[in-house]
Amino acid sequence: MKKILLSFYLLICTASVVLAEVGYTTNPRPNLIVKGEPVEFILTNTDGEAPVIDKFPKVDGIEWDSRRPGSSVNIINSNIRKSNIYTFKATKTGEIVIPEITVNVDNRAMAIKNLKLMVRERTYRISGSNGYPVDRALEDLVFEKVIIPSEKKVYYVGEEIPMQVKLYVSLAFRIRCGDPQIDMEKIVLKDYSSVNRKNRNFAQEEPDTTIETIDGIDYRVYIYKTSFRPVSSGKLTGKVTTETIVQTRNYFHGVRRNLSADVPPIKVLALPEPPGNTEFLGLVGNWHVKISLKEDKVKIGDTATLNLLIKGVGSLETLNVPKLDIPGFRVYPPEVDKKYNPHFDRSTANINYVMIATAQGKAPVDVSFAFFDSLKGKYREFQFKKNITVEKSDKFTSTENVFVGNEQDTYVPKKRREKPSSSGILYLKRKPYGRVELPLLDNHMVAYWVLFILGPLMIVVSILLNRRRMKLDKSPHLRRRREAVAARGKILAKLRKADEDSIDQVIQQDVVPFVNDMMALPPGTSASELADRVSDSEMGECLKSSGESSYMPGAVSMDKSELKKRVINAVKRFSVILLLCGLSLNSFAAEIVKKADNVPVKSENEQITDAVEALNAYDRGDFGQAAEYYAGLIDPHAPDPALLFNLGNCLCRQKRYARAMVCYERALRLKPGDSDILENLNYVRRKLFLPEVGAVSNPVELLMDRVNFIRPDQWLLVAAVCWFLLCLAYVIRRRIDGFKRVITGVLLVGIIGSLAAVVTQYRTVYSSKVAVITGHHVKVYSLPSEKSGRVEFKLRNGETVNIEEQRATWIRVRAENGEGWILSKTASPVWGNFDTRSFKQLCGIENEDKTIISKTK
Repeated sequence: MKKILLSFYLLICTASVVLAEVGYTTNPRPNLIVKGEPVEFILTNTDGEAPVIDKFPKVDGIEWDSRRPGSSVNIINSNIRKSNIYTFKATKTGEIVIPEITVNVDNRAMAIKNLKLMVRERTYRISGSNGYPVDRALEDLVFEKVIIPSEKKVYYVGEEIPMQVKLYVSLAFRIRCGDPQIDMEKIVLKDYSSVNRKNRNFAQEEPDTTIETIDGIDYRVYIYKTSFRPVSSGKLTGKVTTETIVQTRNYFHGVRRNLSADVPPIKVLALPEPPGNTEFLGLVGNWHVKISLKEDKVKIGDTATLNLLIKGVGSLETLNVPKLDIPGFRVYPPEVDKKYNPHFDRSTANINYVMIATAQGKAPVDVSFAFFDSLKGKYREFQFKKNITVEKSDKFTSTENVFVGNEQDTYVPKKRREKPSSSGILYLKRKPYGRVELPLLDNHMVAYWVLFILGPLMIVVSILLNRRRMKLDKSPHLRRRREAVAARGKILAKLRKADEDSIDQVIQQDVVPFVNDMMALPPGTSASELADRVSDSEMGECLKSSGESSYMPGAVSMDKSELKKRVINAVKRFSVILLLCGLSLNSFAAEIVKKADNVPVKSENEQITDAVEALNAYDRGDFGQAAEYYAGLIDPHAPDPALLFNLGNCLCRQKRYARAMVCYERALRLKPGDSDILENLNYVRRKLFLPEVGAVSNPVELLMDRVNFIRPDQWLLVAAVCWFLLCLAYVIRRRIDGFKRVITGVLLVGIIGSLAAVVTQYRTVYSSKVAVITGHHVKVYSLPSEKSGRVEFKLRNGETVNIEEQRATWIRVRAENGEGWILSKTASPVWGNFDTRSFKQLCGIENEDKTIISKTK
């Protein structure tokens, strides 16, 4: 007879240890469980297989664990008991009734009905501040609050609002937690990345701690400080959540608890219209502005600097530096230096306008700036007036020669600058660097094939020549023939110089031995004997005529001039094959030269008019127009690094630092080692609070820096040259016998090292998976959908990520914070996407949202 046993168990081990820590013990009843803690539901069969739940009943307040059940087997007095252990949690307190559970026992269905459970909150007995024990629920001992430490009732758009997140933890517990997650709409959190590299949303890497007593219980308080600014008017609400694990002092396992607190409602008002006769700086808060101009008298072409020093409390991220138009001066775009002091929560901005005098006479400087005072609820204006005397210059000075940086304190003519400053971007490139073919291996494809084929071919020719030489050394007939061919030129020279009286003598002394050696006949063979053996009839007649005249004086012979002519032609025919081979090689070489001469060469001054217009647009501040020109000029199959450099400058002037960073990164990969590109790249990286590149602090970084000093195609060319030299060393190995091993080892290391550098670069620097975030506060979703996916975290502008997967308009990326999906338009690959459309989208000329870039005023 089968018996089915049903039992409920709390995790008694866990409960006993936890309660013992706070000085309280209990024996919980099987049907009395604690909300949120796991409960074991055990089904046991004393005769047969363990019972299995066919379908978990849906009961309000019960959450079943979807994992497979645990199993156990017990043997008591020869009786085998098999059990399946299921787990669930209760999500509410009070009585919970499970109406029916269907269980399968040995292929038979059994019903368990009306299971009643009593669920309660777990309480903890702790010592109060007065020394007496008190019982409290966990939610009363660990909780969270959001505080706005300001007595203001209303705020304004753009005003920096401080906020504190406080975590209260009873002294009887310890806590492990992550940083609070702030969920608010229509705000921008302040960027503290300059003082907090772990989390830029908070002012400190570690929270402040203090002790507070509430309702007779002592709490340790963790204080996270931050601030934000609203971007639209209305009522602001939000929520802050923190994931924590709560544990007692001597208890290893903890209770996971997600704390949450609402942000107090905040009323935000829109800014009123700024005064029409002043320049609004875009700042909201409590600021002080100081305007100064040291120069009282200048000469035409000299520079003067108008300085704005801004100090106060508020956010400088909304700073909008206006462009000034002062009569009698050419005013360059201003340079801005921002600083933040976290100890006093004060910000400072130093703005310099560089002005170049262009007209003689009195030049009035009349400027007015304003910011919105959030304490008084109105605009405050700061006006500056000064007359400057402009005198005629005593020497030639051109305002076109003035170099304007972005972080310079003083400005001097460009011709006097010995070295450009590393704190500002360098000027546009007027001449192209030269196009680089893509893919990179196309740049030296002909050289690769020539060097890789020419080396082995040289070895084959060397082996053939060596075998021929060895064969000649073993065969006297071949040696005589080789010596005869070498002497052919001298014989022809003697024949041409011989007169009618001496022609027979030259034939007997030189031509007859030459023919003997060429035909491998005995050295003593006479001319008459040769005449019968020579296959060339003309040569035979000449030898026969000369032979008869030598031993039969007065015999009728061939005319001496005719004899001379025919002998010369016959001797030439003995090497006709060599001559034909020489002509063939010369014809082939001439054809190569002819093709090389027909390669079209593009003039450097092509479209120089458009280039000048682009430079003029850049100089007058129309950076959008210049960027559109350079983006359209880039050839996706053969980009020019100089055009990418200029495009990056235009984007940098528009404060599109992440997009400029992409251009500089691509330009540096096309022309590695260029100091101008590297300097501008580090400038935008500093603007984005990113570490500079190119610095070397250890041997590994030095090695990688040397590897990346040239492109992969150039490393492959180095390998091809080493291969050719290795083949050449094999050919001349007998001449370098003493250094043969050293040279061979060096060349083998060069080949292996170059190929390793190529593989390393294509996996790291030249990988198409590396991308730069070009959007601001890009949301990373758990799924490729804005509706069904939840926001895991956010990526900041300029952050580098790895592309793991691409799907339509979404890409899955891996960053330091984790992994998730982002919209493809919010990131730009550093390598592998050089089409014209991508550059236009990078500049904002043709975005997917159809926005059009506006020219900078």
